[in-house]
Amino acid sequence: MAETITLEIPNLVSYGEAAKILGVSRQTIYNWERAGQVHLVKVGKIRFLLRDEVERVKANILALSSNKHPQV
Repeated sequence: MAETITLEIPNLVSYGEAAKILGVSRQTIYNWERAGQVHLVKVGKIRFLLRDEVERVKANILALSSNKHPQV
């Protein structure tokens, strides 16, 4: 059986973790990235978001909570 290795990189958040923090789907994170609304960091073939970027988006979502489709 293959061993799973969990790697924690300070200040980087996976798409899945970012989606959980923001209360959106991974697809939404991907769509925001493709639209240039969030910026990613690649480590090998894996994409991450900076924790500061996730916090910025979270603050924008909270500030625009009355808007159904907030601009991030």
